[in-house]
Amino acid sequence: MNAITSHYHECTIDGLEPVCLHYRTAGDPKNPVILCIHALTGNAHDFDILAQQLATDYYVIALDMPGRGNSTHLENKDFYSNPHHLLWTFHLLDALHIDHLFAWIGASMGGIMGMMVWAFRPHFMDRLMLNDIGAVLAHEGLQAIISSTSSPLPTNDPQRFEALMRDYAQPFHITDEEHWKLFFASRVMPHHEGGWQLKRDPAVVEPLKAWIHATPMAQDISLEAVWEQVQCPTLIFRGEESLLFRADTAEAMAARTDIPVRLYTIPHAGHMPNLMDAYQCAMIHAWLREPL
Repeated sequence: MNAITSHYHECTIDGLEPVCLHYRTAGDPKNPVILCIHALTGNAHDFDILAQQLATDYYVIALDMPGRGNSTHLENKDFYSNPHHLLWTFHLLDALHIDHLFAWIGASMGGIMGMMVWAFRPHFMDRLMLNDIGAVLAHEGLQAIISSTSSPLPTNDPQRFEALMRDYAQPFHITDEEHWKLFFASRVMPHHEGGWQLKRDPAVVEPLKAWIHATPMAQDISLEAVWEQVQCPTLIFRGEESLLFRADTAEAMAARTDIPVRLYTIPHAGHMPNLMDAYQCAMIHAWLREPL
């Protein structure tokens, strides 16, 4: 099995507070580079199983965005936004002397970031993989994310805490108990009064709340202009039961004729497929191996 190692990078950018980014790597740095960016409340460990498989052919980097995992929690909560996340991401990549990616794999928020890259670094990546995110964000799905990430968890009741976490993770459709253990271990840490607490800053959802509140009542959010700028082969996973990424949006994206787009609907998953099941990892690996 390919080893995954942890690293830390100090980011100092004019106008932003300094942060320490935690990231994980697997594979040979001489191989083509794949960058993995997690969803709103995820972290780098979400890609551990996928990275181990891809590391036979690629150098895989997975980041903890600020406020998640082992990266710095921010004082200014407004900086938990995709433009700021991209600034820190490129600060790290520049420090690692990486000026081009073979592929960007983005889950939800990470996928939005991947599409946004094309606005200011065209052709920075050869391929883009989007996990349950697309050109239109359904209002119903956005509200579900806010609801599921805003409910407090009982830090002093470990069994109740885990039961609620299992409810929260149902849309990921994690059916393998070993995968569940990995997921749970990566998302929590001991609470100072006993029990568990989430391994993230609760405020990471605040910019999303503000974005939704700035949108007219019950309207979807369109990212169509962002998606139209993408000019590389794209693989899309859509959870069959996803509330955020509707089937008609996915089908419209797959209908583009100017770039090759591959769409897979993942049975029983909601928002979003877990990228741990063997068949999901195999589909991504096979797509990456296809000639451009």
